[in-house]
Amino acid sequence: MARREGPMGSRSTVLIVDDHATFGESFKSLLIQKEGMLAEAVTSIPAALAYLTQHEPHLLVMDITLQQRYEGLEFLAMVQTKWPKVKTVCLTKHNNALVCQQAYEAGAWGYFTKTMPIEQTLLGMRQVLSAAEPLPQPSFKGHKHHFTPREREILAHLATGASNKELALALDMAEETAKVHMKTLLRKLGVNNRTQVAIFAYENGFWPAPMPHKQ
Repeated sequence: MARREGPMGSRSTVLIVDDHATFGESFKSLLIQKEGMLAEAVTSIPAALAYLTQHEPHLLVMDITLQQRYEGLEFLAMVQTKWPKVKTVCLTKHNNALVCQQAYEAGAWGYFTKTMPIEQTLLGMRQVLSAAEPLPQPSFKGHKHHFTPREREILAHLATGASNKELALALDMAEETAKVHMKTLLRKLGVNNRTQVAIFAYENGFWPAPMPHKQ
């Protein structure tokens, strides 16, 4: 077992945040046994915040969609603001360009998918620990559809389950206008109902941008 050292020669410490407890514990064991790191795993953002107030790990490994919500990006941005010395990487199922870009914009140092070979992920984590700046953003194939800026805003709200009325209120438009946009999206995507549009929006990372975190 190789013992991985942190930036100052100390043993590398890692916090894993993933709402799938089995995955988190398995990955924790892998880091301890194979990489010689000190690792802890939690399943929620409140638990992660409680840990971070007491400890400052060298590396934070997190999923993006926690409890099937989109708060992971906001949490990532918060960590980079409150704990700038903690390097955060994403380990997620989302292998598309938009989600990856949003993660980097929120402050990620690396982005790995759960379908990658584990050795590739571990290598990337080691590189992040020794790097002075984030790893290059990986490239993923994006979707083939073109959307206007307004349609992107609508997709972001649909990904959260918003109704036409909620869309109209959030985007300051008439409800009838929201319905027209919905018909256009149905046609562009070649689907039959708003649920399918919402699923597309969710799976392709059309989520509301994280709010800036105030210290």
